[in-house]
Amino acid sequence: MVISDIVSKSADETRKIGKEFAKIVKKGEVVFLEGNLGAGKTEFVRGFVEYHGIKDIKSPSFTVVFEHQSALGFPIYHIDLYRFEGGYIELLERGIIDLFEKRDGIALVEWADRIEGFYMPQYIVKLLHLSERERRIRIEKNF
Repeated sequence: MVISDIVSKSADETRKIGKEFAKIVKKGEVVFLEGNLGAGKTEFVRGFVEYHGIKDIKSPSFTVVFEHQSALGFPIYHIDLYRFEGGYIELLERGIIDLFEKRDGIALVEWADRIEGFYMPQYIVKLLHLSERERRIRIEKNF
């Protein structure tokens, strides 16, 4: 079910949308982020974690998972699967499935389209380039 479909006209707006979205995501939920390189996934995550009192993040492309502590008292797992080439076994070996199933925090997964079919998240955020500055951000809730 689509819960939001909005056009962002800047990186600032994308962060604001991420921050607003963070208000509805609960501990234990998983959010998949999909979109081409430069679509705004990391900017969206920056806004999301800002709501949780986290000042700055880096894209975890090389480390795969960064763990941040929310001001609400639980972890935010920022996962980047850009370099992911494996299947379900690699997800298990890297402990990513465990992070999803522990439900002790919130998992934000960039490049999640690479693992569709292996796990059903609570939310899917799709970011699409419309122009150099504009992005369509569509947020879907899975039941």
